[in-house]
Amino acid sequence: MRMVIAIKRLLIVCLFATLAHDCPAADGPGQRSILVLEDADFRSPFYSEIFSGIRTAAKENGQIHTVIYGESLDLARFPGPDYEESLVGHLKTKYAHRSIDVIVSIGVASARFLQGRKHDIWPAAPVVYGFVPDLPETRALFLPGTTAIFAKVSPAQILTAARAAFPT
Repeated sequence: MRMVIAIKRLLIVCLFATLAHDCPAADGPGQRSILVLEDADFRSPFYSEIFSGIRTAAKENGQIHTVIYGESLDLARFPGPDYEESLVGHLKTKYAHRSIDVIVSIGVASARFLQGRKHDIWPAAPVVYGFVPDLPETRALFLPGTTAIFAKVSPAQILTAARAAFPT
């Protein structure tokens, strides 16, 4: 729980730093938009906490109304280039008349998707990466001019979580 709170706080700071410049309107004058892309499913408690933290931070900025969109990429259950191409088409169509001012990418799979596909969908939107391990192979996924909040989880903590999730 402490880690989720710390991640939310760091993500909030990064979001406000990214949103500090003038952004084009999301759905009207004085509005900005955030698109949250995540690996799995917003219905899980973990992702709900992160999304809730982003929503709270956006509401605290009383001067500018912020529209928050969320997309579960579901890349683990539907791997492969054909599905990714269908996602690109879907997202381009869905957000064709919406300006995306900041993209928040949660997890490694979302970062990998953005590395190869962002220029096709949202070429100008800055990216904040969240809950990614601080490893060279993960850093290699980051696009220029982006920022990241690293998950500091030890292998022992991962093993403990795995055992709790899948007891024998």
